[in-house]
Formats: sequence, C-alpha cells, structure tokens
Amino acid sequence: MSHIVRMNNDGTILIPKELRDELRLHSGTLICLNVYEDKIILSKKTKESFSKEIENEKNELQKNYEWLCQHPEINQQYLGQYIAIVGQKIVAHNTDFKKMMEEALKYDVEPLVDFVEPPRTII
Repeated sequence: MSHIVRMNNDGTILIPKELRDELRLHSGTLICLNVYEDKIILSKKTKESFSKEIENEKNELQKNYEWLCQHPEINQQYLGQYIAIVGQKIVAHNTDFKKMMEEALKYDVEPLVDFVEPPRTII
C-alpha cells in the first residue's frame, strides 16, 4: 500500500487516518525514522522495545569508552583531532568536527565522539 503525503512548512507529515487505524497509531506513539538511500522508513516502537534499544546503545557507548581508555596510544596518533568510535575501533577522525561527523554517521550506530587534546605546557 502506498500513499503520497505533503510535508508542511514546519516539517510535519500527516499519516492518513486509515494507516493510523490499521497500525493502531495514536498521539504519543513512538515512531522510529530510518533513512535508507533516498527512502525514509517509519516503524512503530513500543516503549519496551525503545527502552531496550536505548539500553543497548548505552552499553555500546560504554564499551567504546572503556576501549578508548585501554588504548592510550590513540592520544598520540590523533592529537588535535576529533575521533568517532564504533564497535571498539576508530571509524572517522578529522580536525574539522563537521567532516568527522559526516564520515562517522555513515555507520548506522551512534558513535562515541571525543576530541584528543594536545598536551598543555604549564609554566
């Protein structure tokens, strides 16, 4: 089933009533938006599944942080750069935050992002 809808100036899109009824969507329903090539895919989420996804993301970010702490050599290799970590590896790095994020967001997972500060000399 396919429907054509128009996006309003404020970015809202009205889901046709027959689809809302069929999928039992109501005000407050959580809907996940995924982008795949030139398509936007919407999927209904329950609070339980959404909470589980958030917990999984937090666990993954924690694993990436622990991995970063266990690899101090990264500080020397990426001095003065922003780094993005996914799956316990550096997936993007750049001195320009925006360019680094463009590369990092090609992965379908929220990356752990850090800036590797050069050491400071204290006089």
